[in-house]
Amino acid sequence: MTLPLLVNLSVACRHFERLDGKGRCLVTLDKVALRARVGFALNLLCDSPSSVNVRFCDAEEMRHTNAAFRGKDAPTDVLSFPAVPGFSDTTKRGRLLYSLGDLLVCLPVCERQARAHRLEPSREVEKMILHGLVHLKGFDHELSDASWRVMSSLEKALSREVVRAMGQPRYVTFVMS
Repeated sequence: MTLPLLVNLSVACRHFERLDGKGRCLVTLDKVALRARVGFALNLLCDSPSSVNVRFCDAEEMRHTNAAFRGKDAPTDVLSFPAVPGFSDTTKRGRLLYSLGDLLVCLPVCERQARAHRLEPSREVEKMILHGLVHLKGFDHELSDASWRVMSSLEKALSREVVRAMGQPRYVTFVMS
């Protein structure tokens, strides 16, 4: 059964400075494909109608946000912000949705990590989104080694199921400008 869900996507900017100092990148996103994949993952993770907000940002916004909320003055790949308990959203048809919260994904960091791991950029971005979704469901890999193993296993299982059902991700492109 498919649950009603809502995936809000926003992009802070289409151009960003690369972290390695080698120019700028133009980012293109297939929001329809991305929304479908995140929605599929939400259906796997949630037992009630749910929503999530995903915002893509540049390194400067991520650095400021990471410093403000975690005390770390450097950009990171993804930050998750759980919704206030009991917060809900509604669809255009008036259906009540449980809000998991917000994800902030740093595209320059994802681009750098994709190059470092020789991955397609979409795979790295999807890995970060799934990581953030698992955090929003209450898992925290920083608690213990056992917590890290459980969270890692869940992320890998989610990724396998999304790829099995929808194929490899191909919704983000970084083009040097």
